[in-house]
Amino acid sequence: MVFTSTLLRAVGAALTAASLALSHDSPTHSGGYTLADSFNTSNFFREFSFFSDGDPTNGAVAYVDASTANKDGLAGYTQGGIYLGVDYKKSASSTTNRPSTRLESKKSWNRGLFIFDIQHMPAGTASSKGCGLWPALWTLGPDWPAGGEIDIIEGVNTQNHNFVVLHTQDACPVSNNGAMANTKLVSADCKGHLGCKQQASSPTTFGTDFNAAGGGVYAMEWTDDTISVWFFPRNSPLLNTTRASSPDPATFGEPLAKFVSAGCAMSSAFKDHRIIINTSLCGDWAGKEWDSTAECKAMANTCADFVGNNPDAFENAYWIFNSLKVFQRGEGMGGGNGTGNGTGNGTEYGRGHGYDRRRGVLRG
Repeated sequence: MVFTSTLLRAVGAALTAASLALSHDSPTHSGGYTLADSFNTSNFFREFSFFSDGDPTNGAVAYVDASTANKDGLAGYTQGGIYLGVDYKKSASSTTNRPSTRLESKKSWNRGLFIFDIQHMPAGTASSKGCGLWPALWTLGPDWPAGGEIDIIEGVNTQNHNFVVLHTQDACPVSNNGAMANTKLVSADCKGHLGCKQQASSPTTFGTDFNAAGGGVYAMEWTDDTISVWFFPRNSPLLNTTRASSPDPATFGEPLAKFVSAGCAMSSAFKDHRIIINTSLCGDWAGKEWDSTAECKAMANTCADFVGNNPDAFENAYWIFNSLKVFQRGEGMGGGNGTGNGTGNGTEYGRGHGYDRRRGVLRG
């Protein structure tokens, strides 16, 4: 994989007008939803911040800042998309926790249609089977759990089906009326750490099988009464409905998961959400499931031991996004409100030199 250019610039430094120009697609007003924000290889690292604090979920992971990600080839551009990876070279002798990436949008939104075109997501190798991994694509409000959380893609260890999960501060009963018949409603109250959870039935929705099929498109619609998630494999005849200038979820078919209020005040339970993309390791979910996951337990006594001593297990643990788009209605047509605080080291990741992941050298 050959990365295109990368340059680091301090946030707030004087930049040229060209480098400040955001490459948003032009707003369209032909339908109910209007494009508010678009992120791709032209602007992603200006619009998302690196999170480099300690892992909030207590994982065996060290989230890196932009400078380290640039130096070590953990973020960049490849195959026409945005690359976000995990270190697969260092062993326990050279690192306490394995370096990884977590990026958060600088903007936040209330309600809308979010569409993610993904080439590749973190997965295990044939021998590691995904053990230790906890990748997630999610949105998060302020002061968790007061602002709510929407997990669009999430799973751990050997799991091969996607989980879609909501978390709220107060009791939030939901049903999954209108979701695909073979989607399982695992839990129906969104309150707290466990949340309300729906499990997909198809292995192409997550991990190795998702990647083998060329990835796909995830869409999430957030309204005052429902939160719905669709998945479109590359060969889906409905895939092009997500590419319309003003996409209409009524044309998407049945959602993979649908959370319908059954007494939950969704309009107040979810607010001011930023987009977050990360790959954690072990931690409060993958780590706690270790002893009960026979395939993983057979390879190491603890999750942290496995992660520290098996760098090659994480060679496939990376995201490639083609694009991320946010559509809104009415007052949301002006785009995100920019309230995200961009936790991290205060640097921007732009375009300049590039990293060749195969050889570990900088390329001009």
